Amino acid sequence: MDLTSYVSNHGREFAKHAEAGGDDAPCTLVQHLTGSLESGIRTTQRVKQTTRRLTRRVR
Repeated sequence: MDLTSYVSNHGREFAKHAEAGGDDAPCTLVQHLTGSLESGIRTTQRVKQTTRRLTRRVR
């Protein structure tokens, strides 16, 4: 399951709401957290793909 677009959409929504407050600090925080979350999702997807390949080889 690819969650990248889901996370990106939420990141944009968070940033939009943070910007509405007029302060750059919340926007920067949201961008940082979203970037970390995207990185974690990519890593999880790689592990999942590797697990599938290894499972196929073992069978």
